Amino acid sequence: MKLSGKIVKVIAETYKNKEGEEKHKKTVILQEISNDEFKCEAVFELFGEKADSFEFTENQIVKISFGFKVDIREYQGKTYYTQKLIFYRAEVV
Repeated sequence: MKLSGKIVKVIAETYKNKEGEEKHKKTVILQEISNDEFKCEAVFELFGEKADSFEFTENQIVKISFGFKVDIREYQGKTYYTQKLIFYRAEVV
């Protein structure tokens, strides 16, 4: 799937993985461009090499290619679903 929009915010962070290596993470908030009063926003989290290669900045107009991942878990007899967007690629429009 593809979504075109304006990058509203990029949050860069570092963390240590299980082996103690320092890795990078970027959280990108993208707002859909439309004439509608209600505008969709999508949040992408990029880790490792993808975070390092993502060089876009706030207010840029980009087209993001992505997919979905659904996680299902059970806790105390209840089932919980988490839907995540999986980032593939971005290009400046």
